[in-house]
Amino acid sequence: AITIVLALALMASLTAGVFDLSIGQNFGLGTVACIYMISTLHWNPVLACLATVLVCGIVGVLNALLVVVVGIDSFIATLGVGSALLAAAEFLTNNAFVGPVPPSFQIFAGWQPLGIPVLIIYALVFAVVAWYVLEHTPLGRRLYATGANREAARLAGIATKKYVGGALVLTGLGAGIAAVL
Repeated sequence: AITIVLALALMASLTAGVFDLSIGQNFGLGTVACIYMISTLHWNPVLACLATVLVCGIVGVLNALLVVVVGIDSFIATLGVGSALLAAAEFLTNNAFVGPVPPSFQIFAGWQPLGIPVLIIYALVFAVVAWYVLEHTPLGRRLYATGANREAARLAGIATKKYVGGALVLTGLGAGIAAVL
């Protein structure tokens, strides 16, 4: 189910016609950071989860700045950011085990209403929301147009840079949500 959430997050960037090769490292750093804040720094789990999503969202903003403002190809920019995130995760953990998390935090992802793992329910909700936004809203149609032919979409009046940047930020936020889960 976590892989589904990551795939749905990545779908935003791919729909806009850009790659985010740093999503795996963003997810890894988010996971390590969340567990580190809870187990080592003794943060409130809700605050640690919000901080994790925010940190991963900031990585998405960094990717957006490199791709949209600086003009680096998304393949190269996100590959470089991914390498930096891997180094940051190794620095944060000092190549050692981080944890364990308290049982109260584990209940968030281990809950099973009606015998169905809650992670599957989260993934299905995210999938339905992504489907609706991409198929039935102007935002989705503009995102598809941007990914299909950026220059034609720009000439048609779509602010393609805004959509590409927003898709990269959304991918970062999705990696943060998956990291929390």
